Amino acid sequence: MRRKVERQILAWLLGLVTLLGIPRAGSASDDEDEFILRCSPEAIHEIVRRHGLTLLRSHGSQNIHFVRATVAARPEHFLSNLRSDPDVQGIEADTDVMFPEARPGLKVDQSTASILDMLRNRSVVPFYGSRV
Repeated sequence: MRRKVERQILAWLLGLVTLLGIPRAGSASDDEDEFILRCSPEAIHEIVRRHGLTLLRSHGSQNIHFVRATVAARPEHFLSNLRSDPDVQGIEADTDVMFPEARPGLKVDQSTASILDMLRNRSVVPFYGSRV
């Protein structure tokens, strides 16, 4: 009887440790208000002010800026307003990229040629007006 109780306690502790040891996946709201905005470096501060955004960081040489929208903004309304702004060249949600065609074990810190050689389904995709 004592052994059975010890096993049950051990099982509960193991379950608790397992639950506490697993890192929490980010909730959908963690980064759903972050966007990639394409515009000239000269216009970014005015666009941020006009649309109530927060500028997170910029890659001015490529005209790409990472911004955060206010929590109250409705995404469809917010994106519609930004897309109609004449200073905005493009806007899209900053989302994680999945490599469904990549085989397990693919390391992306290799040369571009070796990564491309490992991909099964290579296709050209548009990225801010460029074909990659």
